Amino acid sequence: MIDQTENCIVDFTCSIDFSDISSRTFHAARMRIIDSIGVAIAARDAPTINALINLPFSSGGNGGARIWKTGAFTSLGHAAQINGTMVRYLDMSDAYTQISTAHPSDNIAALAALAEANGNSFGDLVLAIIVSYEIQCRFCDVVPFHQNGWDQAIIGAPAAAMGASKLLNLSREQTRDALAISVTANLPTYQTRQGKLSMWKNIAGPNGGRLGIEAAILALSGITGPQNSFEGQAGLWNLALGKKFEVPIPTDFYNHVFTVEQTDIKIFPIRNACQLPVVLATEMRPELNKKGISSITIWTDKHSFGAPYKEASFWRPKTREGADHSLPFCIAVAFLDGNITQKTFEEKRFLDMDILELIDKISIEFDPVFSGMAPSVRSCRLRVIDENGVSHELERRWDADDPARKASDETINQKFLKLATCHFSSKQASNILENLTKITHIVPAKKLIDIFAF
Repeated sequence: MIDQTENCIVDFTCSIDFSDISSRTFHAARMRIIDSIGVAIAARDAPTINALINLPFSSGGNGGARIWKTGAFTSLGHAAQINGTMVRYLDMSDAYTQISTAHPSDNIAALAALAEANGNSFGDLVLAIIVSYEIQCRFCDVVPFHQNGWDQAIIGAPAAAMGASKLLNLSREQTRDALAISVTANLPTYQTRQGKLSMWKNIAGPNGGRLGIEAAILALSGITGPQNSFEGQAGLWNLALGKKFEVPIPTDFYNHVFTVEQTDIKIFPIRNACQLPVVLATEMRPELNKKGISSITIWTDKHSFGAPYKEASFWRPKTREGADHSLPFCIAVAFLDGNITQKTFEEKRFLDMDILELIDKISIEFDPVFSGMAPSVRSCRLRVIDENGVSHELERRWDADDPARKASDETINQKFLKLATCHFSSKQASNILENLTKITHIVPAKKLIDIFAF
């Protein structure tokens, strides 16, 4: 028996070369690296990051890769997990939502750690990131992981393993072994994102990146992986999903639009599906002119909020991790404060009485038209009745290629500067951004880390 899914992924990974990457795709990857580094810098003092840095029995020394917060060397796995969680912590890294959702930048830090330790070039790293994005996001196009109870790293880990296989220049057989190990060893459940959300919510995806590079290192060392990891009797398709899916992994790269060009760039540090409703709330806020609010009705799609709507923590988040996924909280704080920033969560606004009182005035309706267009089209209608009984209403749709979802270079650069000045001076932040923008494909990947890890 030949596992056709394995073959498809391995063929793609082994055949793609840097020469197949257009300048447009290379630039898109660079901008997502810049975006990821910006949110990582802003998260460097988060309690979750400090807990991971101080993990008992973690190994240090001069080998491995650097921790982005301190510049100190540690093991590859430890660096991948810490740095990846820095990228993920603020819930402000990029996102890709189709049948399933992914945060493909969860794997950037793991691949950067391996590239640094292995002596790869920046171009090698960019290619590995493009491979990782493409595999993870193409699975999300067609495979309903979340609806079947599986979390993002179920395919994030194999995607990282394939990016790592490129960095390590594995043979075709070794690449298949890395894929098989990463698939069969990693079946994370969606309970990560159910109920009262914990610190693990922001570690789970980067942990998949760590496990992916470790699978590739095992394959490099001669460890073989099980056969038929997708299509075997106890393979991923049968065990996790009950059927096989045809994943649109590309075979011809000429004029191909890679998914690294298609992910959504966030402006607010909240769940991707909350971005448009919050934009509408901040736009409507001046119209209310400080009038009291009697009621707020949000029309949205069932794909995004049908499941969390039923959770008590959706309406009364108790943790930072739950608050940035709570649509009622996000709308309430947008109307009361006019913005949502890192400080919103540091100050635990989700526990304040004015927020809770406004949440009690919010109702959510699932519009069948919006639901039918989701998730590729984002839609929202917001209606506020003020204290005088006057109705205020806004409605908007964001198509998949809407500029508000992709963000211009200028928007990403300004986002970076704002986030980087949480730790660095304005001059330092500008210098870091300039150097990240100028780094070329032939420069060693470790020079990327030199730019900001100090």
